[in-house]
Amino acid sequence: MNNQKSRLWTFLFSLVPGAGEMYFGLYRQGLSVMGYFWGAFAVAAWTQFVPVACVMPVVWMYSFFHVHNLRRMRPEEFQKQEDRLLIPEALLQRNGDVKIQKIVAGALILLGAMMLFDAFLSAVWYFLPEVVWYIQNAVTRLVFGGVIIAVGVHLLRGSRAAVERQEQARQYIQRPQQEEEVQQEDVQDEDTAFVK
Repeated sequence: MNNQKSRLWTFLFSLVPGAGEMYFGLYRQGLSVMGYFWGAFAVAAWTQFVPVACVMPVVWMYSFFHVHNLRRMRPEEFQKQEDRLLIPEALLQRNGDVKIQKIVAGALILLGAMMLFDAFLSAVWYFLPEVVWYIQNAVTRLVFGGVIIAVGVHLLRGSRAAVERQEQARQYIQRPQQEEEVQQEDVQDEDTAFVK
C-alpha cells in the first residue's frame, strides 16, 4: 500500500463515503464507512424517521477528511495504518468496556423510544392533527431539555469530583511543606533560646 495517489482521483473518491479509503487500499475501513453512511440512509428511509439521517453528514465529513489526511501522511506513517473495521472493540467483546456498551445501549433505547413515539403520533395525527402537533412539540422540547440538563449535571458532578481530587492533592503536597516550615521554625526557636 502506498499513499502517493493522484490528487484528482483522491478528491473524487473522497466525495463518496468509504470509496477514498478503498482507493488507498483500506478496504475494511472503506466498507465500514459505507455501511454507516448507507445504513443510516436505509434506516431513515425505511422507518421514515428523519433524525437518523443526521448521522449521514457526520460520516461523510469523517470520510472526506480522513482520506485527505491519509494522502498527506508520510509513507512510513501510512504503512503503519491498520486496515480494520471501524467498530469499537468494546461492542464486539462480551466483556468489553461497560461504559461504551451502556452509552450505545442508551442511544439505541432512546432511538427506539423516539421511533415508537413518532409512529404513535403518526397514527393519532389522522384524527387529532392539532393536538398531536402540540404534544409532539412539547415532548420534543421536554426530551431534549432533559437530556441537556442530564449532561450538564453529569459534567458538574465530574468537575466537582475533579476539584475535590485537586484539593486533596494540593493538601497532600502542602502538608510536607508545612511540616518542614514548622520544623525549621522550631530549630530557629531552639537556636534563639540557646543563644539567650
